[in-house]
Amino acid sequence: MDRWLAEKLVADERFITFCNLVNLLRVQGYGAGIPLDTALMLYDTKVDFLKGEENLRIIHKAVAEFLESGKVSMAVDFYDYIVIALRVV
Repeated sequence: MDRWLAEKLVADERFITFCNLVNLLRVQGYGAGIPLDTALMLYDTKVDFLKGEENLRIIHKAVAEFLESGKVSMAVDFYDYIVIALRVV
């Protein structure tokens, strides 16, 4: 994911809503499912500027790792996690 898109993503209110949805799923004990699930959550929260299979794969991988039990501390929320993950990518 290019730096411009990553910066736009983390500053977008709709993406923050998406992050809050991921946090809620974690609290409720849900897993990430398939990339289509992530795409539908992005669509539901109206994050419509994220295009391309590669960008979706990056976001889905972060969601899957975040929701996987024991991989990420429960004290960390998804927004903070994805900001760090996007800087590494």
